[in-house]
Amino acid sequence: PHREQDPAFLVFSVLYGMAFAFAGGYLAAALAGRKPRQHAAAVAFILALGAAVSFLAQPGAGSRWSQVTAFVLMAPSALAGGVVRGKRAG
Repeated sequence: PHREQDPAFLVFSVLYGMAFAFAGGYLAAALAGRKPRQHAAAVAFILALGAAVSFLAQPGAGSRWSQVTAFVLMAPSALAGGVVRGKRAG
């Protein structure tokens, strides 16, 4: 897991993760009833927290692309899912 990865794999993995993070935020907002964006923010927080803990628990050298992209791209995608659902519902 700490070796350098093929760029095509990286791009696919990041886009896949962003799509499912968006879907998770959208679903959380849809199931919420009230305050859909706050529920999507909770999903984003859980993603960001997991990425941060994983990043900090891995001292030393190694590939950290998955943690960084989860924090920088996937967590905001979950928020975006909530925003989109909030606009459709409201």
